[in-house]
Formats: sequence, structure tokens, C-alpha cells
Amino acid sequence: MTSPLRAAALAVLATPLLAAGCTGGSGDLAAGEVVRAATDAPAPGSPAAERGWTAELQLPDGRLTARIAPLPGAEVDAAGTFAEEAVSADDDSTLVAVSWTTEAGAGVPTAAQTSVLDPSVPDELALVAGDGEDERRVPLEVDGLSRSAGFVYVALDDPAGWGLEVVFDGVAQSVTEDAAAPHVDPAAQPLYDVPASTAAGYTSCRTTVTPTSFTRTGGSAFCRARTASWPWVAGQGWSADGPWRVVQLETTLQPSGSAPVSATEVRASVDGRAPVATRDEDRGESGATSSTLVFAPGGTRLEVRRTSTVGGDPVTLTGSLPLDR
Repeated sequence: MTSPLRAAALAVLATPLLAAGCTGGSGDLAAGEVVRAATDAPAPGSPAAERGWTAELQLPDGRLTARIAPLPGAEVDAAGTFAEEAVSADDDSTLVAVSWTTEAGAGVPTAAQTSVLDPSVPDELALVAGDGEDERRVPLEVDGLSRSAGFVYVALDDPAGWGLEVVFDGVAQSVTEDAAAPHVDPAAQPLYDVPASTAAGYTSCRTTVTPTSFTRTGGSAFCRARTASWPWVAGQGWSADGPWRVVQLETTLQPSGSAPVSATEVRASVDGRAPVATRDEDRGESGATSSTLVFAPGGTRLEVRRTSTVGGDPVTLTGSLPLDR
């Protein structure tokens, strides 16, 4: 069964790349013309799936893998294109098959996964060659395709030296066949520098509850968090001063009896700074809270203060947790 989070991520990735595309008509394609294939992926074992080279780029919301396969002298019959029109490259060009998929959430720290979903974020895929004034660019803009999966044929005057570029919310990354590593804008570099200490599990805070009679009489209280550093989050975009500090925070004040828990307020800070964004989630339990918080880059200690009314009486939980640098 597809989880709600994965379903939401797939819905984000299914947003069309751009409204209009450069599509060649039937017959020979001139350099720079693009047509959509009949399927969103080449058939296993086909030249489009086996030839060429593989590109991989880490994006804020998942990992994109593409196959760039030059097909010299090839012709695609009508059944192989979305428009049901046979195509080939003209005498001055080579037909190239380009296919891609994005695995939602892959490479994204667990704590940041719910913070990277944004169906409105602008993105673009393109083939690029050269740089500066000599840069050549072929956007892979075909109606109906999205970043989640796609398959197109493009004509290039010389397939050698072309790379794949992704522009995500204004920040570009590209990779070429012989490159040891992707070429990335500095803002995107932290996507590839996830600390080894980033953990998927929660760490308990050091907590204090007042009045102490709440726990002495069997009430349970805890505070726990998991954290990650990530350079892009929905609503805030790319961070200019290092990666955002993302915190998933859970607290519980559960009385021993059936006393109702109400008027709950949770406040958190990192080194005294309030979060720049907060997303509350329903844990489905009375007395339990769950939030995803985004803080400015940096910071070494998370401080938490939760107040609730339990059976008509105020109860306060305070917690503290050191953070990885």
C-alpha cells in the first residue's frame, strides 16, 4: 500500500514541467527539436534503455535518474511516439532518447521529508552543452510530462559533450557523461553533504514536568525529536546561509486517569530563536502533539516548553536536547 506521505510526494512530482513544449512534427527532426515518446519509459532491453549513459542528481524532494542514449541512424515508427508520427533526425543531427524518473523522498533525511512537498515549485529539465556565451540549451518541455517520469526523443547536432541540467526553484545542477561529480550551484551543495550523524530515529529530550505530582501519580510525559539539515524547504526556498535546521518534535502529557487534556501550547526554540515555519500534525492521541519546525541555519540546542490544562489544572513540560553541529 502506498503511504500517505509517498502519495503526497508523487502528487507533487506529477506537476507538469511547463505548460508548453517544443515538439517536432512528423518526419525528420532538426537539431533542438523534441518529441514525446509513446510511453513514459523505454522498454527493458531496448536501445533507449541500454545504450548511452546514466545521470543522477539529488533534488530537495527526491533523486532524479536519467538515461541519455544516442541512437545514430535510428528511426522511431509511429507506434513509438505519443503523437503516433514516425520520426528520425535530419542529416545534420543524431536522434537521442532521454528518459528519467524521480524517486520521491530518496536521499532526503527522514526529518525533512514532510517539509519538501510543494506542488507549485518551478522546475525545468534540459540538455545543455558549452558555457557562457557558447552555451547551448535544449529544454525537454513537452506537454503532459512531469519530473516524476518522462521519455522523449531529441535531435542533437553532436551528442558528445551534452549534459543533463535540472533547475529547481531557480537553482541549477548539471551532470555530464564523464564528470566525476555533478556541477551544482553552491546553494544546492548541501544536498550532497548530508552528515553521517543524521539519524532516522527520535532522541529523547531531557524533560522536567511541573507539578511533580503529575508523574508521581502515574501520569506519563515525554519529549522527543529528530533533526536534519537541508538546504531547501517548502515555503522558505533555498537558504542563503547554510542549510535549514528541520526538527520533527513530539510531546506527550498523558494523565493516569481519564482527566481531559486541553489548552495545549507548544513552543520551541534553537539557541533562543523561534522557528521560521511550523507545521502541526495530528497524532490521533489525547495529550499528544507532533510538529515539524524549520529553524534558521545553525544552532546547538533545542529548548521546548509545553503547557496544557489537565483535568482543570495547569501542567508544564520543559525539555532540552543538544543538536549536532
